[in-house]
Amino acid sequence: HSSGLGQEDDSCDVQSSTEQYTIGQQQTEHLEHEQLEPPPFQHPEPLQHTLEPVSDEIVTVGLNSNLDDLRIAAQFIEGLRTATLEKSNMSVEDIKRLREAPSDSFDEINDRHFVKALRTFLATTNASEHTYEDVRTAHQDCYPDDPYLSYYQVQRRVELLTGVMPIMHDMCTGSCIGFTGPFDTLDACPECSEPRYHSGTKKPRRQYPTIPIGCVIQALYRSEHTAQLMHYLDDFAEQIIKNAQENGGEILEYSDTACGRDFLNAWIAKTFKKGTRSNL
Repeated sequence: HSSGLGQEDDSCDVQSSTEQYTIGQQQTEHLEHEQLEPPPFQHPEPLQHTLEPVSDEIVTVGLNSNLDDLRIAAQFIEGLRTATLEKSNMSVEDIKRLREAPSDSFDEINDRHFVKALRTFLATTNASEHTYEDVRTAHQDCYPDDPYLSYYQVQRRVELLTGVMPIMHDMCTGSCIGFTGPFDTLDACPECSEPRYHSGTKKPRRQYPTIPIGCVIQALYRSEHTAQLMHYLDDFAEQIIKNAQENGGEILEYSDTACGRDFLNAWIAKTFKKGTRSNL
C-alpha cells in the first residue's frame, strides 16, 4: 500500500515538472519575441535653448599651459598665425620692393662694369670679403678711372637680380635653437646656456638665413625667358591634351608627371587651369 502511494506521488511530481517547464519555455519564447521587436520610433523633443554664436576669433590652445613644451609650441603657433613682414627681420626697403614689384626688365646684364664686378664676385664666392676688395683695389690702382663696384654694391645688385634676399636670424652656437618666437628675447640658449652674443656686445655669435620665396618669383618674372619657363606646366598640359585628342584619346609618349590621368582629368574638369590659383 505504501509502495502504491509512492508511485502516484512520483507521477504527480513528473507531471508538475513538465507543466512548469512548458510554461517557463512559453514565457521565455514570449520574452525573446518581445525583445526582437524594435520599439516604436519617437521624434526627439525640440531643443528648448538657443545655441550661442561661435566667435570668429581664433584662439591658440596652450598659451597659458603649465607644461613648458606645450606652452612653447603654442607660442610658436601663435607667432606663425600673427606673422607679418614687419616682424620678419626683413629690411624696410625689401618689404617695399616685395609689395611694389618693379615691372621693368633687368638692364644690369648689359652693363659691362657690373658684369666685371659680378664675375669677380662669383670667382671669390668661397673666399673672404677682403679677397674681393683686394682684387678691386688692385684694379683701381691700375685703372683709376674705371668704375668698380664695392663688395656690398655688387652683393646688393645680385640680390635684386636673383631675388635671393636672405633674412638673418640669431641661433645657438651649438645649433640647439634659433632665437625666434618665444626665444626671441633670450640672451642665452635655454638648452645649453651658451650666450647669444659676443661678450659685452649685441653682436650675435652665430646666425642662419631664411630666403622668402616672393622676391625670387618676382625676379623670375622680370626676365621674359624665365617668365615663360614659369608657365611650363600650363603650356605642357594644353599640348598633351591636344595631342591626345588628335590620337583618339591616347597619349603616345609619357615624358612628364603631367601625363598622369589624375592631373589631366583635373585640368580638363577645370579644377585648376591656366592663369588661376590651384584649388587642389
